[in-house]
Amino acid sequence: MVSCDRINVCLLNESYNSKKFVQKKFSTRKSVNYSLTERYQIVENLKTAYLFKRGIISIIIFSVICGVFLVRMSSDEHDSSMNWILIGFNYAAILYGIGFPAAMFYYDQQFQKQLITYIRLVS
Repeated sequence: MVSCDRINVCLLNESYNSKKFVQKKFSTRKSVNYSLTERYQIVENLKTAYLFKRGIISIIIFSVICGVFLVRMSSDEHDSSMNWILIGFNYAAILYGIGFPAAMFYYDQQFQKQLITYIRLVS
């Protein structure tokens, strides 16, 4: 599980880069030294922070759902209730196993390139 320190650092990084991005975007050349490479780096930092935050949120949701199902599995339930609990747990695991990589493929271009390269190597 991701520690709270990493989450806090990610949120601070996102906040800092958002402020810097607004300063660079809405400033004139006279008021602030404008650097295209610096602005590009800030945008890349923001993209990474947003992607990390989405990943953390999905991991937390998945952990809570699976945790609830695991707690319910440890209780003394009827066979039909246990079957529904197992179906729910398996569905959550499959959804996370397919959904998270699909979201990464959609949002992250580097992940797309690496996955396509890997598929070509395997084929």
